[in-house]
Amino acid sequence: MWHPADRAVVGQQLGIIAKRIVNDENPYPVFYPKSRFVQNSGSYWVLNIEFNVPVAPMRFDVSGDLWHNPNGKQVNYGFKLLNSSLANIISAEPTIKRGNTLVIKCTENPTGAKLSYAIDGHYGGGNLCDSQKITIVNKSTNYVVDNFCVAFKDYVI
Repeated sequence: MWHPADRAVVGQQLGIIAKRIVNDENPYPVFYPKSRFVQNSGSYWVLNIEFNVPVAPMRFDVSGDLWHNPNGKQVNYGFKLLNSSLANIISAEPTIKRGNTLVIKCTENPTGAKLSYAIDGHYGGGNLCDSQKITIVNKSTNYVVDNFCVAFKDYVI
């Protein structure tokens, strides 16, 4: 239960990363939030989170195939934004703008709240990935290899 049903995808992703680091001498880009901005829009608040995206634009993958994203679409694409009372203050599913910014509509001011992503792991996970879309044919199967955002917990807004 801790590994993908088809383990080939794990080796393919690691092979792509190793090639970039060793052969191309490029550092591994970490897909992770880099800045945030809070806006008040009258009756609700908007949290904008800019990400380092290895291959823009970032997108939500909800395919649910056995080797790429086996759990399919997750609630709020895997994001939770908890206030000091541990209530989730996300009021609508997140969206993406400019190919690198996550937009979360909130029920209250998110300043000081803690954002987590994909903390359910194989039992849930998240849907945020880039658009690398490298296709590798292995065992008569076309594997699409994208970079998924790394899981994180308690990113303070």
